[in-house]
Amino acid sequence: MKRKINIDILGGLSILVISAFFYAQLGEDFSMFGLFFPERMLPILTAFGVAILAKGFIRPTVLAKPVFQINRTMILAMAVGTLWVLLLEKAGFVATSAVSVFALQMAYTPRDERSVKCVLLNLVGAFAVVLFFDYVFVQFLGVTLPDGAWWE
Repeated sequence: MKRKINIDILGGLSILVISAFFYAQLGEDFSMFGLFFPERMLPILTAFGVAILAKGFIRPTVLAKPVFQINRTMILAMAVGTLWVLLLEKAGFVATSAVSVFALQMAYTPRDERSVKCVLLNLVGAFAVVLFFDYVFVQFLGVTLPDGAWWE
């Protein structure tokens, strides 16, 4: 017998938990610009969580099949995420994040589409996106990201 899952309640609760987690992380060690994003976005994120939760009680979206199925790519994504967390302080944000994004891009690219050009474009794209986020968070928002103990 398969259980039916109300994905609106599950999603709304997930958003509220994420909002609470980020709210608990706010502190005096952030710069004025570093606080701007979370202070403005957390109330909006919380409101969306409450709205989705309310929809789950009023007009739910119910799935009869499992929401998550463990497969090879999901296990790889969990392994990459775990390695990202473990290596972040040692290798730094840019290196760890770019390699992680690239690994996930390659994992989700079908094998028959993995040409040299595709691999190089994904590698450059991964580094470009990570460098953009690094620049925005460090330079614009004043958030400190790990540089990596290995490079010091």
